[in-house]
Amino acid sequence: VFKEIESLGLPKDKLILLGGASMAAHGLREAGDIDLFVTKEVFDACRASEWEILERREDVWLRKGVFELYNKFWYHDKYYSFEELVPYTTTIEGFRVGPIYWLMNWKRDKGRPKDLIDAELIEQYLKLHPELIIEPN
Repeated sequence: VFKEIESLGLPKDKLILLGGASMAAHGLREAGDIDLFVTKEVFDACRASEWEILERREDVWLRKGVFELYNKFWYHDKYYSFEELVPYTTTIEGFRVGPIYWLMNWKRDKGRPKDLIDAELIEQYLKLHPELIIEPN
């Protein structure tokens, strides 16, 4: 997943891996698509280029091939800015990776069969890595 992300040419310090990309970074499974949370500056630059713009209600995100870019992150009734999420990330191979514990909870809340399978994988992983269980402040 890291080589694919590097192929975008985006600055590593301006992105955070989310979703399946986060699971791939932790070695839990392959990523079907690659979700990235990026700074407003990166998002705006990509939005002005060849990225497809997608909208649902007030949410806007970008798609290019297997990549999706977001500039908002929602968890437990709160939107997080890029800067607010950074303290909760883990660094793997020089990339910031979103909080895997939060992903597990999000997937449980979604309740789709594929998400419940992922949540179980993450739960087993967290038993071996309890330091990754981080609650929001």
